Amino acid sequence: MVVEVHLHTILQQSSDGKMIRLVNLTLPSGASLAEVLSMLEISLPLDSLLIVLNGHLAELSSELHEGDTLHLIPALSGG
Repeated sequence: MVVEVHLHTILQQSSDGKMIRLVNLTLPSGASLAEVLSMLEISLPLDSLLIVLNGHLAELSSELHEGDTLHLIPALSGG
């Protein structure tokens, strides 16, 4: 199955001098959000990461399906 992953701010990845903000990942059926983070080598603490699946906040254990859209957003702080 293929899912669309949007990488926000510091999670964007560099490839050939360009920033990659959108990745289409091919995953096995029944893959979870935790597997996506592992594949993308994202190691932010979970309390520092917003995970939005198809427009709704999601848990790492959430199962993905063909055509899902995932946004990985680092939580911002400041004042």
